[in-house]
Order: sequence, then structure tokens, then C-alpha cells
Amino acid sequence: MIILFRISIPKNYKTFFIVLTLIAVIGGTIFYFKLNENTQEIIRTYINAYFISNEHSSLFNVFLFNILIFTLIWIFGLSMFGSVFIIFIYFFKVFLLSISVSAIISLEEKSAVLKAFLYVFPTHIINMFIYGILSIIAINFSFMLFQIIFNKKELNFKNLFKEYNKAFLILFLVIFIAVIYQTYLNPLIIKLLIK
Repeated sequence: MIILFRISIPKNYKTFFIVLTLIAVIGGTIFYFKLNENTQEIIRTYINAYFISNEHSSLFNVFLFNILIFTLIWIFGLSMFGSVFIIFIYFFKVFLLSISVSAIISLEEKSAVLKAFLYVFPTHIINMFIYGILSIIAINFSFMLFQIIFNKKELNFKNLFKEYNKAFLILFLVIFIAVIYQTYLNPLIIKLLIK
């Protein structure tokens, strides 16, 4: 067992999410290249504009989006049957990121690999890691609720809930720092490295 924020997490959760991430990445890549040319062109145009204009989403919009995703995962973690929705949210985020990276690579420019790297590192890598940890904690908390209610397992719900919220706040702080980087610093780095 791995102890994270004093919440016991089975090791097989880690393996499951690694496999889920790989499936989402491969699935997103295949999905993009199966799209018709017109749809691919729309995605490429949007992605290319990201690098050309350097006009990214405002801090408020990105922050609001992450609050929404974080809150949904937190809420589903409080449900005994929310695990399926948590897995879907995480899978969908990785799936969309894979589509974006595939679109960047398909631009067929000399700087395509550099663009893809700058797009995912470090912000999206950190985001996926944090969302993965949060999803694992939420699923495990949901499972422990099930044990408390149906298996009458003697667990201190008050302490578990306190640790669950503590993990949520710490991970959200990390995401918030990543959002600031994505909104203000990443555009400057892209502008300097990609002419």
C-alpha cells in the first residue's frame, strides 16, 4: 500500500492509471488521424493560431475550467458510485491532449517537435500527473465510503474526509501555479523559441 496524504492507496491503482493513460494517448492519436481532412484542418488551424498569435486563454478562464474539473472529481469521489465518471473525466482530458499533440506533429514543420514539446511541457505534464493523483484519491475515497456503509468497516470517516479535502487543496494549489505558468510564462517562451 502507498500512503498519500495519510490516505491508503492500493498499488494496483497506479498500474491501472498508467495503462489508462497509455490507452487514452494511443486512442487520441488514432482518432485524430482517422478524422476527415476538413476536420483535421480545423484542429490544425486552431493549434497553429496558438503558436502564431500567442493569445492564450485568460487566467480566469483557465482557472475556472480547472476549478470545474477538480470540483467534479471531488464530488464524484464523495459518491460510492462515482468512480466510472472520474475515470471518464481523466481519460477524456488525456484523450484531448493526445489529439492536440497529434495535430501539432501533423503540421509537418521543422519546429513541429519543438512545438509539441513546448505545448505539453511542463504544464500539461504536471496537470495530467496531478489529475491522475486526484482521481486515484477520489476513487479510493469512494471505495472506502462503500466499505464503511455496506461492509460496516470501522474507518474514521471524519479523519478520512479531512485528509480528502486536504489532498484536494494541496493538489489544486499545484494546478493553480501551473495555470499561471501556462497563461503568462509559456507564451513568452514560445515567442522566444519559435520564430
